[in-house]
Amino acid sequence: VTKAVHIELASDLSSSAFLNCFKRFQARRGNCEVLYSDQGTNFVSSKAYLNELHTFLKSEDYYKDFS
Repeated sequence: VTKAVHIELASDLSSSAFLNCFKRFQARRGNCEVLYSDQGTNFVSSKAYLNELHTFLKSEDYYKDFS
């Protein structure tokens, strides 16, 4: 079994700081299949954006834009 820890430094606990960290994480590690979090306000308020992004990445429009 192989395990790893990836730590991103956030400037504060806001939703925008979380999303910036998440974007850096994805740029380095690629898209995640599963994301687990607690019910912190920064995660809950980012949920709508992440759901919209997930829907777009699974849509045909995503492939049309980048093909």
